[in-house]
Amino acid sequence: KTAGPKYNYDTNMEWNYAANTLANLSAIAANADASLSAWKIQQSQYVVTNNYWPVNPAWNFDTQRQIGMIKNVGLNLSFSDNVYMTTLVNNMTKIYSNNQICGYNNGKQNCSVMWNLDPNMFDKLASVRDYGELQYIWSQWRNVSAKIQPYYVKFVKVSNKGAQQ
Repeated sequence: KTAGPKYNYDTNMEWNYAANTLANLSAIAANADASLSAWKIQQSQYVVTNNYWPVNPAWNFDTQRQIGMIKNVGLNLSFSDNVYMTTLVNNMTKIYSNNQICGYNNGKQNCSVMWNLDPNMFDKLASVRDYGELQYIWSQWRNVSAKIQPYYVKFVKVSNKGAQQ
């Protein structure tokens, strides 16, 4: 009975972060995600301890689905590490969401037209067949994606820590 509200709250906070509808969004979304993860770990231990796993086929669909969601806990991180990891993911997402590259027209960079990485640049990569334009798009993407590297290195370290615990 508590699973629905917990998942709903986490989803709402992630949506608010993605839609940029609240102040201090990253911290709110990270805390919601960490709270849900901590709850899932606690519930997963309960499910295993009380022999609710594997799911009994005689249970109704909602019970089976909820226990299945609880069992899939992901990484075993402390609350603060989970907040940190969510913040890293949000920062990487923000880089992809907010950066643009100059367009490309007739063999030249055209900064009067800006392309978002997603979907404009990715659509171009899928459809363009001009080698020069593809090379330009790839090099511009590499310039933007290089900004993610410090966050990604930290993300991998925290992920490995969670996987080992």
